[in-house]
Amino acid sequence: MSDMGMSFFYGMAMLPILIGLFLFAKKREVVWWEWLAGCGLALLMAVIFHWIALEAQCRDHEVFSGKVVSATHHPWWQAREEVDDYEDEEYTDSEGNKHTRRKKVGSHYEYHDHPEHWTCEADFGSYSSTVEYEIDQAFFRQIAANFCGGSLRTVQPWKSDFYKGDKNEYVADNKTGYVYPTTRWMAFKNRVKASPSLYSFAPVPKDAKVFPYPACKDPFASDRLVGTARQTIPLRDFDVMCSSLGPRKKVNLIMVGFGEAGSEAAHVQEAAWVGGKKNDLVLCYGGKDQRKPSWTYVFGWTDKAIVKVNLQSILLKNPIDATILPLVEAEVSRNYEIKEWRDFSYLQVEPPAWSYWVYIFVMVGAQVGFWFWARSNEFGKDTPRGSGPRNPFDRTFGGFGSGGRRLFR
Repeated sequence: MSDMGMSFFYGMAMLPILIGLFLFAKKREVVWWEWLAGCGLALLMAVIFHWIALEAQCRDHEVFSGKVVSATHHPWWQAREEVDDYEDEEYTDSEGNKHTRRKKVGSHYEYHDHPEHWTCEADFGSYSSTVEYEIDQAFFRQIAANFCGGSLRTVQPWKSDFYKGDKNEYVADNKTGYVYPTTRWMAFKNRVKASPSLYSFAPVPKDAKVFPYPACKDPFASDRLVGTARQTIPLRDFDVMCSSLGPRKKVNLIMVGFGEAGSEAAHVQEAAWVGGKKNDLVLCYGGKDQRKPSWTYVFGWTDKAIVKVNLQSILLKNPIDATILPLVEAEVSRNYEIKEWRDFSYLQVEPPAWSYWVYIFVMVGAQVGFWFWARSNEFGKDTPRGSGPRNPFDRTFGGFGSGGRRLFR
């Protein structure tokens, strides 16, 4: 966050701290722990708004690539649990007083079903942890057929409360090397998106035709082929390539075909996507012939610009179809390096304008309420005997209690 943003949030937090100190030191209208509590509340709110202002603007997501490594069939089984039964009974203690206590009178069994279901496990390499997905029976059978010809490995997990059903689980291990590509969203902090800097992009014209970012909502079929690229390149082949490059090179490849649009469309697209996510490498091209582009442009965050130059040359010299994928994979494997995102940690993020007004409103409301309560409660205050309960408005308006008696010194 910028110095201005931090100064505002924490500077505002100092005002109620000073007010509380005045009430504590001069008029003794609050006790020491109430003053500390007011200080803590002010600082806590400053920290919360500081975090919200930073996170709300910098929070972003990137796409990781991986592949299914196994699938598991979990058959139905039933668990039985013994539960104690109790009832209340009355008893009289040695002094003749009656009490009630809980007494165990027996037990009964409760039964819990574990429904049949199927899962698969996907590996994303060292870049992410293994992820388990729920799948249906048809997809499980397909995976099992391609992984191991339907020959499943039997395992027996520990089920201490097993009663009936099938104790086993049945696992399809990948013995053939068949690839089921997968994707997943992962959060990261994107200061480039939120901070005006030399990495900023020109505003996108309102009438510009840009593609939405491929969110890859289906973990088993991405949407990283955009525009005319989807018409000439098999999506499965592209995802298989990404499932190999992703875990090794920490890269997310996207291909965008702009058709007959000029090369300026790629630069507008780059601005719309704010240069792409942390691990994106976006291959853009266009021309009258969908398979033989007349221009190319590659953007993404990498310190080795040579990979982008080489990819642009590969796109120009080869047909845009499945035959180009091995060339792209070889080039990315050889020359791509993901940019160290901590290089952008110096970028300062300015809080949005709305956060200042909301912070003022919430801070004033919370502090007025707290100090009103602190001045009107009885904790630790020296109230004359027989004066009755204190009226909170006495301290706020003039300091006189019922009968005209002054309640603070």
